[in-house]
Amino acid sequence: MQNAGAVFSSGYSLAEDRLTEFTISVFEQASKMGIQRFFDPGPAFSQVDPQQRDRILALSEILLLTDEEVPVAVGDDFSELFRKGPSIVVVKRGPHGCAVYTRDGSVSQYSGLPVGVRDTTAAGDSFDAGFVAGMIRGWSLDKCAMLANAVGAAKVQKLGGGRNVPTIDDVRAVADEFSLDLEL
Repeated sequence: MQNAGAVFSSGYSLAEDRLTEFTISVFEQASKMGIQRFFDPGPAFSQVDPQQRDRILALSEILLLTDEEVPVAVGDDFSELFRKGPSIVVVKRGPHGCAVYTRDGSVSQYSGLPVGVRDTTAAGDSFDAGFVAGMIRGWSLDKCAMLANAVGAAKVQKLGGGRNVPTIDDVRAVADEFSLDLEL
């Protein structure tokens, strides 16, 4: 882990006790080592014990979630969430882009990229990968959001997930189509 630029986990890793403890221990170690910690609660997060939810949120620096997941993880009060741990919350809004909230109270909205949609499978995970990749590169939040939107847009144009997620060339094509200033 000492060479990792980031640690990422989803709410699905909290579905079993042994995975919950492992995930939390990884996040604790990453925190001690100064490694960025990203967490995507996913739809299963509402089924996680509230104490375990608070533990993982306290260890997460950047939270990536959908509009639908906000009430479970955040409730109505982003300031309460920021007191629990994360310093950045990214809300994925599908074709409508995303919003980035920071602990200092700033909110930035990023428009979606209108592309033909073939399949939304793995679009959120692909978005997450784009955002994490930008952060590892030390990019600004603006560029991370643009990259994440481009990766998500590239994904929905393809069928399936897994090996069918977008390649760097797919993402470059979207970035070029929408004249995004990304160094890919």
